[in-house]
Amino acid sequence: MLTEKEKRIIRRYCLLPALGAAFLCMAMLIGAVLILLCMVNDLVFYGDFYSLGLYTYLAIAAVYTVAFIFCFLIPRIGMGKQKWKEISRKANASLNSRDFAPQVSAALGIGAAGSLLSQSQNPKANRAVAAMKGLAAAGAAAAAVDMAGEMSRNARLTAEVCGVQIPRAKNYVTAVVLLPILLLTAVYIPHFVAARQRMEAEIAVASESVYALQAALQEGCDRVYADDPREEYDSGGYRVSGYLYGYDSPLTSYIYVIIDNEGFVSEVSYAIDLDIQEDKEESILKAETELAALHQLLNSAGLPARAEELLADYALPEAFISQFMAGSYYESITYAKSDNTWIYYMTDSEDEYDEYSSSYIYVSIDS
Repeated sequence: MLTEKEKRIIRRYCLLPALGAAFLCMAMLIGAVLILLCMVNDLVFYGDFYSLGLYTYLAIAAVYTVAFIFCFLIPRIGMGKQKWKEISRKANASLNSRDFAPQVSAALGIGAAGSLLSQSQNPKANRAVAAMKGLAAAGAAAAAVDMAGEMSRNARLTAEVCGVQIPRAKNYVTAVVLLPILLLTAVYIPHFVAARQRMEAEIAVASESVYALQAALQEGCDRVYADDPREEYDSGGYRVSGYLYGYDSPLTSYIYVIIDNEGFVSEVSYAIDLDIQEDKEESILKAETELAALHQLLNSAGLPARAEELLADYALPEAFISQFMAGSYYESITYAKSDNTWIYYMTDSEDEYDEYSSSYIYVSIDS
């Protein structure tokens, strides 16, 4: 007959290996939950890096690893002691005793080979190191799970022979699996709420600037296009463009503006089509007139800007004009007025110029 203490040992050895396997699996798989939450944070809420989420993940992984060691070693060591051998003798049960040394040795060998390979200077060899170390970790985890399974089966067989009622491991395993998922998700919820509130505040500010610029450009442009922040949030900002002439005009002159999520103008571009049949003096006069008109429309919106150059009074530099006048209509020009302001004359070479070609002055100003 078994004593109550021996029955408790059997129950403990039935339950702990299953819990240990669950702790080990979740210590490894909780990283996938973290990656999923980070993707939601980046792609849905456009949130900043959340350090508390990372620290929570590390804490869960550490606690679950310690719990696995505890649940694994207690029955592993206990089943080698005389007390368990006495229980097995009373049960008169034939217990399994597989040799896991080859499986563990293979995992250790792969890990050692990966460590040696990491010393190589060959980029291809270095790329294989992570895969080998991952394979070694997976092999070691699989061996540990197999060992835990064998211990649990031996304990259950002993309990069945001795008529000992054992606890249902399923409920405990379910709690072990769900607890870290719920905890990590709960840690992210306040961050998601704050990120959503920030998005809504940014949308309100950006919308005001976008709508103001859209209305200003409509006063002088034939066509105006604008992203609507209230329709879709964009962490990179919103585009507003205005075209001086309609579709039927042979030439195109437009302004292209990017407004960031704080309502600031962060980038401005101008494009002025030129007619290569006109005198260059007329082309320069046309370009400066239309640049001034578009620039005035931009300033009339009264928006703040990330850099003074974005809203400062603008005229083509004399150095650029001199280069343009000295060359032909078929020679491109790149001119840097400052680190933030670039001016281009874009065209095709004379032998490639055809009815699909165009020549235009393009001004790019950023912050």
